[in-house]
Amino acid sequence: MGPKRVCDAFLPMLDKKEGRIVNVSSGAASAYMKGSMGKMKMGKCTKEEKAPLLSFDVTWEQILGCVEAEKKAGSGTIEPFTAYGLSKAGLTAYTMYLAKLYPAIVSSSCSPGFIATAMTKGYGAKLTPEQGTVSLRHCLFGKLGGNGWYFGSDAKRSPLDKAREPGDPEYKP
Repeated sequence: MGPKRVCDAFLPMLDKKEGRIVNVSSGAASAYMKGSMGKMKMGKCTKEEKAPLLSFDVTWEQILGCVEAEKKAGSGTIEPFTAYGLSKAGLTAYTMYLAKLYPAIVSSSCSPGFIATAMTKGYGAKLTPEQGTVSLRHCLFGKLGGNGWYFGSDAKRSPLDKAREPGDPEYKP
């Protein structure tokens, strides 16, 4: 809900011809959509229940509906890592929703990658904080080629429903 509140507050102040919205998502969004990260299962919803999060026609009500469906499937609770992945998939869906509502403002979401910080120590994170800004800088200042797109840590367009590793070809639907 935080990014929505920030967008709601700042949208009236954005330049209607050159404004940009950049939401910081995560590779956990793709992991949630495919239902696992490595050997760890993520979420209890079916692909059909998650499907609205992949559509450029998604509505805010559908995004909230996915959260409610996950809660219901989990007997009223959502496991922490699932909640994180769902929140990032929902954020990327919200980015597509913003692109539809405000087509003249470029909206994008990106993953910084798995950054080596004190918080990720011991979990295999390899990217430096500087490397973690590549996708963010691209979304802020680069030529994106489309509105509502999701970019991986290497600043290449990525799918939300499967992993695209840095160095893999850019996603072309």
